This record gives sequence, structure tokens and C-alpha cells, in this order.
Amino acid sequence: RGRLDDRREYAHCCMEGAKFQTLQGVARIGKGLEEISGDTFLMKDLPGGRKGVALSDGMGSGEEAFRDSTMVVEMLEELLEAGFPVETAVQMMNTALVTGREEVKFCTLDVCLFDLYQGSCEFVKAGARRLLLRGRKKLKKSSRRHFRSVLYRI
Repeated sequence: RGRLDDRREYAHCCMEGAKFQTLQGVARIGKGLEEISGDTFLMKDLPGGRKGVALSDGMGSGEEAFRDSTMVVEMLEELLEAGFPVETAVQMMNTALVTGREEVKFCTLDVCLFDLYQGSCEFVKAGARRLLLRGRKKLKKSSRRHFRSVLYRI
């Protein structure tokens, strides 16, 4: 800390910038060209130079599917903001939904966490098919390791 003059203080702050960045966009359309889609997404800057991207697909279509997938994405956002690791957050959500209210139907959840300092990413999938990763010269299927119920980690 220092002083510019007798009345104002100043402080120096040095911060490291992330080495990588993401570019994202969204296009939405419901089944049969309806306005409401059963899918909900999240794109969120997280502490520690991370970016979270999630997509939840509610079963069926229309308002009910949208409501279910929105609840899943909002719950994930709250858990990630509270500092839970993504695996733990998805496991907690799965437990809450499996043991919770009967009116909530099954939703898939695909989560990708980018580390913008390291240039790496982590995928967590719940209730969805395996991930296909496309490299420069080959296509790779993800492996499945079961956690609980419908959870898979890539």
C-alpha cells in the first residue's frame, strides 16, 4: 500500500491471466420446431481459472422436460459455486433425485470443466451414452467407470 497524496490510498495487485480461453455459442429449437426445448444448458466461469459447461436433457419434450432439466442444471450450478468438485456435485444430485420427489423424471447430464490455466478438461456424464472424442487423426470412445446409479466419468 502507498499514498498518492495525503488523501488517497492505492494498492498494487498482480494477477496471472489464463493461458487458454473458450468460445461458446448456443442455438435452441424444440421438438417439431416448438419454442420450448426439453434441454437446458449452463456456461459458467468458476474459481481457479475454470469454465463449466453443462447440458441436461429432460425426458420427453416441452414444458415438463424443460422444467426437469432446468432444475438439474440449477442444482449443479449451486453445488459448483459452493466449491464442490464436479464428481461430488453430480453424485449428490443423483442421490437427491433418486431418493427425492417422484414427480421429477429422469434427465441426462453432460458436464465439461475446462482448466484454462492447464489447457485440460474433465468430462462427467450422468445417464447418457458414452462420449466420442475426435482428435486430429482418430476417434476415441470414452471408457465407463460406474460411480452410483447412472453416473459415468470419462
